[in-house]
Amino acid sequence: MGRASKRKHERTTVDAPAATVASSRRKRIPHIILGIVTVLVLAATIAISIKPSQHTANTPRQPVGSAPIPFAPLIQIVQYAPWPKKLNDLRTLDPAKLGDLDIARVNLLCATNLPGSEKIDIEYALATLDQWAKIVAFETNRHLYRVHDPRYADHFRHSEAYLRAEFLMQTLCEKLGVKYDMSARGNFSFHDSRVAFIHGMIPMPGQTLQDTPGGTCASMPVLAAAVGRRLGYPIKLASTNGHLFARWDGKDHPNPAWRERFNMEVTSGFDSFDDDYYKSFPHKLTEHEIQVNGYLLSLTPQEEFASFMSLRGSCGESHNQLTFAAQCQEVAYNYAPNRRIYREWFIDAATKCNYQPTTPALAEALELRRHAEAMRRNAMATPTFGGMAAGAAPNLMDIAPMRIGQWQQPPPMMPGVASLPFGQSQPIDPRAEVERINAINRANLECMERLSQPSPATPQSPRPGIPQPYRPPGFPQPPRP
Repeated sequence: MGRASKRKHERTTVDAPAATVASSRRKRIPHIILGIVTVLVLAATIAISIKPSQHTANTPRQPVGSAPIPFAPLIQIVQYAPWPKKLNDLRTLDPAKLGDLDIARVNLLCATNLPGSEKIDIEYALATLDQWAKIVAFETNRHLYRVHDPRYADHFRHSEAYLRAEFLMQTLCEKLGVKYDMSARGNFSFHDSRVAFIHGMIPMPGQTLQDTPGGTCASMPVLAAAVGRRLGYPIKLASTNGHLFARWDGKDHPNPAWRERFNMEVTSGFDSFDDDYYKSFPHKLTEHEIQVNGYLLSLTPQEEFASFMSLRGSCGESHNQLTFAAQCQEVAYNYAPNRRIYREWFIDAATKCNYQPTTPALAEALELRRHAEAMRRNAMATPTFGGMAAGAAPNLMDIAPMRIGQWQQPPPMMPGVASLPFGQSQPIDPRAEVERINAINRANLECMERLSQPSPATPQSPRPGIPQPYRPPGFPQPPRP
């Protein structure tokens, strides 16, 4: 090997490791960059997931039942004013402005300070309803095709309004978990306000839907109206004797597809019955009762508030707060004076506690009722010939123990026995008293003897044209004339 070739080989041998190291470093650079990016992405994801929520007085807490909405709903959620804050503010509001308020807020305000509402958080509950409305809108919009799909159109009556009403309750009950309070079935009591107001179906902070007792016919139609109205649905309330139901009442709605009217039974999922159904469910109604109590008519906002105040009074009465109950029923009557049932409920509560109303019509009706009760009780002690006044038999359920000793029996009116004028008294002679009792006994004995003597039978001759009973041979025949 020549000297020049030897030097070239030495240079190649020395430079080979350096080139190998540089090439290896260039190959590792993309992997290092990818690793750094991956670490940064993971760190950002973890930081976002564990970032604590910061609640302030102006920032509502995240409600229970929230779920990501894939896209903005086709229907804009109605935003209500965040007032009033207290029940007294609601009562001082112009009645004409009640229609601008959120029915859920009105209902929850009427439930405040009642047994069962200790954990109520109105703003949190309303935020939950807003989120539920978004979920209902999404579920409804993605199934609107069923109105025209031959496989489903008949079920939904080829009606967009009917589909929206059914999916409203289907989403609330099946997807979100709203349920009926089964403990109230057959054992309804106003002892717990959650059976009468919607906070019995809305989880409060720290609760889930499984922690709620559920709703009843007094609250579930209100919840359906509250969520439906957030979507612009023309849902109203209607009542019958002992039952409340919802109604899609959109005859004059701007959207032609919503101009329908049908009832919504929402206590067991969803169903729809005509008005005649509620004339016999849950109690049979007469036409007079329907007229005087406004049954089967859609409630106005003022009548909705009256209904909630009446429920508030019923909760108070179940705890023997009779004055409180009478005051609530008086407020209910003032907002719905055309519904006689509120007047009757007020009188029932007021007569038990001697409450004096400030409403002239109620004061007059209460005075008439008290006067009638006094006359009825006085009639039980009014003597007449042969006993008490006609139709004045005492009702023992209405006689208080303190009045039993005051109830004066009329004197006996026996033949041959002189009785003193009613209300007068004289010193009693023991011998005369014995003679008087003996005379009564003799008179009774004579009467019994007369009744026990058989009367002589007079044979009856057969009359022409009248069939006679069959008499077998040998049986004595009646004499013929």
